[in-house]
Amino acid sequence: MSLQPPESLTPTSGRIVSMDQFRGYTVFAMLIVNYLGKFTNTWEPLKHDDYWLNFPDTIMPAFIFAVGFSFRLTILRRIPKFGATKTYLTYIKRSLALCLVSIVIYGAGVEFGPYDSFFENPYTGEVATDQLAIYNAGQSAFFDIPPYFGQHCLVLLAQFFKSALWETLAIIGGTQLLIMPVIRLSFWGRVLTMVGFSLTHVFITWWFNWQFMYGWQQDGIWINPEIGLHNWMGDLFETGGRSWDGGLFGLFGFASVMLAGSLCYDLQAKYPPQIAWKKIAITGIGLFVVGYLLSCLSCLYQYDVAKHASDEIYLSRIGKDGELIKNRFVYDHAAHPVLPDFSNYANIDTYLAPFPVFGDIPETLDDSGLPYYLKNYWITAKRTITLPYAMITTGIAMVTLSFFIIFSDIWGRKVRVFEMLGMNPLAAYFLHKVFWISFWSQTFDTKTAAPWLITVTFIAYMVLTLGMIRSLDRQKIFVRM
Repeated sequence: MSLQPPESLTPTSGRIVSMDQFRGYTVFAMLIVNYLGKFTNTWEPLKHDDYWLNFPDTIMPAFIFAVGFSFRLTILRRIPKFGATKTYLTYIKRSLALCLVSIVIYGAGVEFGPYDSFFENPYTGEVATDQLAIYNAGQSAFFDIPPYFGQHCLVLLAQFFKSALWETLAIIGGTQLLIMPVIRLSFWGRVLTMVGFSLTHVFITWWFNWQFMYGWQQDGIWINPEIGLHNWMGDLFETGGRSWDGGLFGLFGFASVMLAGSLCYDLQAKYPPQIAWKKIAITGIGLFVVGYLLSCLSCLYQYDVAKHASDEIYLSRIGKDGELIKNRFVYDHAAHPVLPDFSNYANIDTYLAPFPVFGDIPETLDDSGLPYYLKNYWITAKRTITLPYAMITTGIAMVTLSFFIIFSDIWGRKVRVFEMLGMNPLAAYFLHKVFWISFWSQTFDTKTAAPWLITVTFIAYMVLTLGMIRSLDRQKIFVRM
C-alpha cells in the first residue's frame, strides 16, 4: 500500500475524485431538499429553518466549502501557467459572473413603484407637486426626468446590496472576492485569517449588523438604537427591510467556511489519503463540538428567564388602531443578542442547546405561545450566519469529505450519480431551478399538496433533472464560469 500523496492531488494535475464525490453528494442533497422542502406536507427535517439547524441548512455551506477547496487548487495551478495578474482578473470576472447569473435566475429582488412615485422624495416624503401636475396633464417633454428619480435609484441599490442580491451563487461570488487576497497565504496564515473573519462577524453583529440585517423600523425610525440595538449602518443605507442568508456582511461568516475548504485541499495535497482523512475528520469533529458548545450560550436567552431580567421596554409593532404596542422584546429578538447576561445561568432550566440537525427544537414556552428562546446570535441560524452555525456546518462538511476520501481515494469506489453531479454542479443548479420555476411552482399548490402527489412529482422532477445531467455528461458538456 502506497503512502505517497496521489498524483491527482498536485496543483498541476486533474480532478480529485473524493472532492467530485463530495460535491456531487452536496448537489444531490440540494436537489432533494430544494424540492421537498417547499411543500407543507413533507418531513420537517427536510425544510429550512430560519433560526435552528436542519439538514437543508448544511447544504449551502458545503457548497461554499467545496468552492474553497477548488479555489485553492486551481489558483495554485493557474498562476505558474498564466501569471498572477491574468489569473486574478479571471477570478474577478468569474465571481462577478456568478453574481450576474444569480440575478438572472432569481431576479433583482427589488422593484420601483409607479412612475409618479418618482416625484416624491423617498427620504423625506416631499412631493414635487408642480412637476407632478405637468406629468399628469401629459405636458412633460420626452426627456423630462422626474426630480427624485435618482434618489429612488439609490434606495433601490441600497436594498439590492443590503439583502436582495445575496442568493447562493452571488454569495459564492462575493465570498471568492473577499478571500481572494488571502487564498495564496500559507496554511497557518489562512487559519489566522479564518479566525479573523469569524471574529469580525461577531464584532460587526454586535456593532450594527443585527438590527441592520433585520431592518426594524417604525415610521422610518430605527427602534431604540440607543438600547443595545445599534444600527448606524442602517442610517447610512437609509433603507429598512430584512436580509437573508447573512446579507451583505454575512460574507465574513461564509469566508471562514470557504477558507476551511482551502485548508482541506492543503491537507490532501500534503498527506496520503490514509493520513489526510484522519486530520480532516478530527478537525471537523473539533469544529462541530466547539460550535455546539458556543450555541449553548443561547440557553441564556430562554424567554421566561430573560423577561424577568430585563427592564427595557421596546416598541414592538403598530396596532390596528394606529397605536404603538409596547413589548420587552422586538419581534421576540433579544435586547442584547450578542452579549448574553451570564447571571441568567442561575435560572435556566437546561444548559444544552438543541442538538444540530437531529435535535428537537422547542418552539414555544408551555401553552403560552411565547417563544422558548429569544432570537440571539448564538443560535445555529442560517439567516444570520452565526458563528456556531458556521463552525458546525464546516465541521459537518469536513467529516463528510473525510468519508469520501476513504470511499474514493482509499477504497477506489465512487457513486456514478455523484460523479456526474460533482463534475457539472452549475448545470445541475441551473436545471433544477428551471424545472421548479418554469413548471412545478406554477402547477401545484405547495401548501395543500398531498404526500402522494409530492412523491410522484418529486420522482418526475428527479428523473428530468438527472436525465438532463446524464445527457450533458455523455456529450462531455460541462458548464464553467
